[in-house]
Amino acid sequence: MQQSRRRRLRTVVAIVVLVPLMFIGGFVFYVASEAGELPWQEDPTAIPVVPFGGLTSDGQPVPTETPTP
Repeated sequence: MQQSRRRRLRTVVAIVVLVPLMFIGGFVFYVASEAGELPWQEDPTAIPVVPFGGLTSDGQPVPTETPTP
């Protein structure tokens, strides 16, 4: 086999293998970034949530602001 023919075959095999791997890797990277699962992404700040915390005993919500006169 000639040297140029080997080089051409090696280039074609590299393209056939590497291009799909790049697309698959890019898709996996995109999905992980959307889910917030990348190692360098910060965890969101935890906000304490009290279930039924803003309800009175009669079931009506507690007003948070006083109306302005």
